[in-house]
Amino acid sequence: MLHRKTVVMASVLAGFVLACGPEASNTTGAGGAGGTGGAGGAGGSGGSGTTPDPAGPKDPGAALKAAIFVGSCVPDDGIQRVLNRFHTERGTPDELALTNYTQCFAEKANGCQAVEECLGVKIDLSGPCMPTCTGDVLKVCDDQLAFTVDCSKVGTTCSEAEGNCVGAAMPGPTCDPGSFQASCQDGAPRVCNGSEVSGPVCADYGLTCKDAPFGGVACLGTGATCQTDLVGPLEINYDKGLACDGTALRACVNGGEHAIECGTLVTGFTCQTMGVANFCGLANECDPTPGNDTTCEGDSVVICNAGKIEKIDCKSLGFTSCNATFGTCGPSVYDQAPMP
Repeated sequence: MLHRKTVVMASVLAGFVLACGPEASNTTGAGGAGGTGGAGGAGGSGGSGTTPDPAGPKDPGAALKAAIFVGSCVPDDGIQRVLNRFHTERGTPDELALTNYTQCFAEKANGCQAVEECLGVKIDLSGPCMPTCTGDVLKVCDDQLAFTVDCSKVGTTCSEAEGNCVGAAMPGPTCDPGSFQASCQDGAPRVCNGSEVSGPVCADYGLTCKDAPFGGVACLGTGATCQTDLVGPLEINYDKGLACDGTALRACVNGGEHAIECGTLVTGFTCQTMGVANFCGLANECDPTPGNDTTCEGDSVVICNAGKIEKIDCKSLGFTSCNATFGTCGPSVYDQAPMP
C-alpha cells in the first residue's frame, strides 16, 4: 500500500551525489560556485548525460514544471515540497541529483517519461529486489517500489557494492559516527556518514563554517544567533524567513541570521510577507512555507508557487488527469498502488 507520507524513496535520487564519494566537492571538473544564493554550475557529465542547470538563479517556469514531473512520478514528499526545495535549497549534498537539473524539464510534455529522460529514473511496483547493476543501470527496491536508474544520466556509474550510483571521486576514510569529531576543513563542514563527508564551502554562499547551536558544525549565517530546526549539517536552506529588507530576505540559516537577495535564488523573486510568514517568492496569495499538499481541480493540479496560486493542466504536460487522492498528475506509480 502506497502512503503519501510514509513512502521512502530509497535515497535513489539523493544517492546520485551522496554516493559520489565524500571528496566530491573537490572533484576536478566541478563548476565554480555561485554568489551568496546561487549554486555553482556542475561539471559536465559527458556522453548522453543531462546538462546541469547554468550557474545563477533558477528559471521559475522550469522549476515549477520539474516539481510537477518529479513530485508526480517519484513517490516521496509530493509536488509542493519538491518545488520548495528548488526554490530555497542550495549547496546540499544531493544538489546535483535533483535541484541542479530543473532546466531539463522546461520543454517536456510527456508525463513520467520526462523523469526518465532527465534523471534516468523509472519506478514501478515490481519489488522487493536486491540491488543489481546492468552496465550503468541500477535496480534497487524499497519494499514493493522498484527504482531503475540510468546512473550515466547524471554522470555517475552503477555500483552493486554501494547499491547506488557513484561518482568518480575516491571515498574518504571510513569513520564511526558515534566517535567522529565534526570540524571545519578549508571552510567546509567535515562530518561522518559512515565515511568522512565534506559539505559546501560556506563562504561561497556568504556564510561561515562554525559550531552549530544544534551541535556539530554547519554553514551558518554571519548575523545574530537565531532558532531553527536541524535539517542536516551539510545543508543550506533559506526557508526560515525572519523579515524582509526590501527585496532581500533575512533568514535563519542553521542558527545564524543571513540576508539573501531573493533574485539570486530564482529569477523574478522578491521578498514577500503573508501573515507571519516571510519568504522569497513571486506573490503573497498563499504561504508556501508549510509545504502543504497540492490539490486537484478537474484535470489541473493547484500549487502554491512561491506565493502565487497556480493551476496547471496536467494534460499540457503529457499526463491524462489529476489524482485527487494525492494531488499529483497521472498516470504514475501513485495510480498503480492500492488506495491508502
